[in-house]
Amino acid sequence: MLNQLRARLAGLLTLAFLVMPLAAAAQTRPGAVDARIGSTALYLPVPQGFATVDSQLPGLLRIGEAMTAPTNRLLAFFVAEDDIDLVRAGQLKPLRRYFMVQTLRQAERTEVSAPMFQSVRKVLRDQFDDMLKLARPGIEKQMDKATSELGPGLGVPDLKMRVGEVRPQEFFLDQADRIGFTILTVFQAEAGGKSTQVPMVIGMTTLVLKNKVVYFAAYSGYEGEADQSWVREQSLNWVKQATAEAVRH
Repeated sequence: MLNQLRARLAGLLTLAFLVMPLAAAAQTRPGAVDARIGSTALYLPVPQGFATVDSQLPGLLRIGEAMTAPTNRLLAFFVAEDDIDLVRAGQLKPLRRYFMVQTLRQAERTEVSAPMFQSVRKVLRDQFDDMLKLARPGIEKQMDKATSELGPGLGVPDLKMRVGEVRPQEFFLDQADRIGFTILTVFQAEAGGKSTQVPMVIGMTTLVLKNKVVYFAAYSGYEGEADQSWVREQSLNWVKQATAEAVRH
């Protein structure tokens, strides 16, 4: 599992600059998304004000899947309802805030024990800066792959996407079965001789639900501390809700 953490960082860091023409309407499910990891059923809450991206939004779903590292599997992709409305109305713009839930393919049939997760927490705590540096080649490779897959489909064959310096911020969650941190970075998209830069704050939480590994990533455009606070609060709230649902079901 530890060897896959760098790939996880690479995959989660790529989904940051999305502009796509969509015609289908979002089918909002106010409660949650039913997901399965191995033979374990999970109930993943939909954040308030967000919609689930599913087969009713095939274009956006393809983007979420293309931006997921091959080591991971996308369980849920949540986009703000206001953004969906704007896109449906033809007002294309980058998504400012969104969430992704993933799991590690290699561990889907593994029952994650407390000692196993403790080793993950220790590596993240003790080697976080080094892991970010080691993840850099994977980030660039994933960005190139996503660009080559998505550019032609978006009608932007010369699209290029890059990730700037990744700066660790804080560990906002560190408990026996979960750990979460925030990072700052800048994404750059180039097409048609024009370049756009998007500062982002990303919250990445790894947790265990019903003995299964779940990754929750919260993304927000970054203008100041308020955005980092939003990512932190949303992450903590989602983890709390997901844990409660795991206990109930």
